[in-house]
Amino acid sequence: MKNLFEHTSAPWIRYSNYEYKTGSDCNLYITVSKDAKPEMYHPMQEAE
Repeated sequence: MKNLFEHTSAPWIRYSNYEYKTGSDCNLYITVSKDAKPEMYHPMQEAE
């Protein structure tokens, strides 16, 4: 599998800020911050 997202053309949504939170199950979660702003991006166009 060369590139799982090779033919992806739809934009994705990412947020400007994230934070870590520990759940009641003691697992660590990455969540979107309350003040974060959504933005569209194209992961294949921005790949390194």
